[in-house]
Amino acid sequence: MAFHSSWKWYAVKCRSKMVVEEAPESPTSSYTETLYLVRAQSYDQACKIAERHARRVVLSYRNIHQQTISRHFDRVIDCYCIGKRPDVGTVLYTCAYDHPPGEEQESQMRQLTHF
Repeated sequence: MAFHSSWKWYAVKCRSKMVVEEAPESPTSSYTETLYLVRAQSYDQACKIAERHARRVVLSYRNIHQQTISRHFDRVIDCYCIGKRPDVGTVLYTCAYDHPPGEEQESQMRQLTHF
């Protein structure tokens, strides 16, 4: 793909679903977010490029409890234009919490790993 000087850089956040397939009661799931740096002509094109990359990352493995964990693309969450040339220190992602970072995540991890 040839890049033109008019193309801009975009930060595109994609969500993937992690599924525990052999959970005792029913399949459970959690989500991961990945931020892609994409160069494109438009917002829509940037989203399509990031989605294509995210769909390539299919993960399946057995955890320590011998449950199959799979990860698949779910959707594009957000996309914003950074500009024509990102500089060192350009902010790509910021997240605000109503609780201490990791607290909710730790609770979810305990739920996923203690069946």
